[in-house]
Amino acid sequence: MQRPVRVRIVVVAAFTSLALMSSSVALADHATPGEAGSTKVNVYDNTHNGWDVTTNDPTTGGADPVIGFVNFRPTVPDDLDHIVIVVSVKNAAPDCTLTIELVTAGTDPDSGLPPDGFHTGFINVIGTLTTNQNGNGNSGAIVVDVTTLGFVAPSGDFTWGHIDLEDDSGACVESDGTGVEFNEYGASAVEEGDRVHWLQP
Repeated sequence: MQRPVRVRIVVVAAFTSLALMSSSVALADHATPGEAGSTKVNVYDNTHNGWDVTTNDPTTGGADPVIGFVNFRPTVPDDLDHIVIVVSVKNAAPDCTLTIELVTAGTDPDSGLPPDGFHTGFINVIGTLTTNQNGNGNSGAIVVDVTTLGFVAPSGDFTWGHIDLEDDSGACVESDGTGVEFNEYGASAVEEGDRVHWLQP
């Protein structure tokens, strides 16, 4: 279904939910072959407003609230084809199942969110997250085969993207009584080098 603001093309990526991997998995601070380019980015509320998430929240007048984080890392240091993504939220809509979307933007680090606050790119559905009565939830580890994703960089270049959490049911209600709007929950880092990215195999 076509929705405003971003391309609504959905690809269900090949993924496997695993128990959280042990600390023996190498974490990458900077991108090298087979490793994700960052280990942690924030999940923001109110990212649907189209503003820079750091300055122009329509409710608070300041930065969009941080309601969680996304960790991502390689499966093993020499595995070029897979990354592991874990999404965690706190104080999101309670008793809600959210679709986790890895939105890829090819080689363009300025596409998607932030800095512009607009959600653009190719939507790859990689899993779901269900919150409890307090709005807290964790996806567990999702292993994503980056060779199956849409709109990625050519081999040897960096693929850039962000994470969106969507209420596809339209039934989720936040604690203030408002529904979860399209593109309301989004995750990325503010600085370009720390956004979701990996070296495409």
